Amino acid sequence: VVDDDPDAVELVRLSLAETGVRLLTAANGQQALTLLDRERVDFIILDLLMPVMDGLTFLSRVKADERLRRIPVLVLTSKSLTDEERQQLQQQALKILKKAEFVAKDLEEVLRDVSRRISG
Repeated sequence: VVDDDPDAVELVRLSLAETGVRLLTAANGQQALTLLDRERVDFIILDLLMPVMDGLTFLSRVKADERLRRIPVLVLTSKSLTDEERQQLQQQALKILKKAEFVAKDLEEVLRDVSRRISG
């Protein structure tokens, strides 16, 4: 989970509590890139509005890196997207969810899809 909002991270943690998923967190894109140098992850949940390195920059760097580009990314944000940003995200992210509309069921659905992709 790449998000600088502790409440949002906790919401994701609670949503995934019964899945057995090991959750790693970073407060911005730069911290997340450092974490990805050390850890192998199967999935990224990404906010877009963060200090140091925002989510769009982070996502561009991930997709440009041969080692990381295949990691599925779910964008979970409160940012109002421009048409250009939405188009970029639709090409680079698995799904875009708005924080205000987020429910645990949405995350469970995306995780099932990711699990099928990884195991299939």
